[in-house]
Amino acid sequence: MEIKFFRLFLLIFIVAVFISCPNEADETNVYERIVIDTYEPLGGFGAIPQQVPTDTYLTLFNDSGSMLVEDNDSTPYTDDHIGSAHIYYTDGLISGTYYIRVTSGFGSGFYAIRVLSLNKGAALPDPIYFGSHSDDSAYELDDASSGNIPDNPIDIELGNDKALNRKLNSDTDIDWMKLVLP
Repeated sequence: MEIKFFRLFLLIFIVAVFISCPNEADETNVYERIVIDTYEPLGGFGAIPQQVPTDTYLTLFNDSGSMLVEDNDSTPYTDDHIGSAHIYYTDGLISGTYYIRVTSGFGSGFYAIRVLSLNKGAALPDPIYFGSHSDDSAYELDDASSGNIPDNPIDIELGNDKALNRKLNSDTDIDWMKLVLP
């Protein structure tokens, strides 16, 4: 009887220890301040002076297509932020996949976009004027979506040095980006 009781006690103890151990796969990071902004891509696309920046409109969606926040022109008008959208998300995004939609109601033009994770109160760093660029044809593969979930978004990563230079080719062009927060 004592052996059965001891085995049962040992089994319960092992299960309790196993359950209380943190599982790294279940860890969730909370990003207290995510900043998404667009700005004039000075130095981008070969620094051609004729490249006119566009007035952007940003929308952030979660992985199920629900809108979290949107912005149009909240960035102060400065030389490098002409008609730029700027999202400050301070409600705490958690690890996961998010989608960013960029549009413009004012025709075609170029823009740069970056996503930053900052502590509350931290100063916004100056933009870095370089980045990768994908197809800028009138209707890229990243235009189509279903229920605010894009079919083929462009990947964007956190970091000032991970900015993308992009182009909207008309007031109906849409650029979709996918942001994965680890």
